[in-house]
Amino acid sequence: IRYTGAQGGKDWIVIYRDGETPQKGTNAWKWGYVAGIPNGTITLTDESEGRKEYPKLSDLAPGDYYIAYLLNDGYTENAARFPFEIVVLALTLCAEQNSKLAMS
Repeated sequence: IRYTGAQGGKDWIVIYRDGETPQKGTNAWKWGYVAGIPNGTITLTDESEGRKEYPKLSDLAPGDYYIAYLLNDGYTENAARFPFEIVVLALTLCAEQNSKLAMS
């Protein structure tokens, strides 16, 4: 995630589900601090802080989410939200491919 204009070392970038409001008691799914770097890139991974019941990004359910930029370890948003969607991709195999897989 590329960002610009960080104001302090405790500014943070978070992932929330659409419909959730950043606030005390509503933990982000994943988050990371910008570490005082005014302009940079942050990568949220399975190892990033987040809700303990969903330790991996792949554990997130399909649906609408957004990335938000929050100030000073608080819940004031300082940029427009970046919406994204997690979808389930269906995998289909034709009969010929399926038999080849079974024989392998």
